[in-house]
Amino acid sequence: MEAEREREACQKADDKKAEREQEACQKADDRKAIADAKLQGKEAMVAARAHIAQEHAAASQAKKVEKLRIAAECQAEKVRIAAEHKARQVEKRVCDVFLLFDVH
Repeated sequence: MEAEREREACQKADDKKAEREQEACQKADDRKAIADAKLQGKEAMVAARAHIAQEHAAASQAKKVEKLRIAAECQAEKVRIAAEHKARQVEKRVCDVFLLFDVH
């Protein structure tokens, strides 16, 4: 159990590192796109910035949706485990009643 948690922690750290590297590359690409658009004129630069802002908004929204999906999955798993636990408790009580009254 502890080893599994440690693996998950390492995986999360690797994911965050990869995400930071991707964000750094994206920022560099954005700066290059704006510089290229600046050479074409003010209107092209404004359009490039608007396009980049739209991409960032879409990425942010996708990230929020992913977090909500993960939270929903975790909640569903907790509900499933609770239901299984409750079912085991009820089954145990029924078995205890049958044993108590020797009903067959």
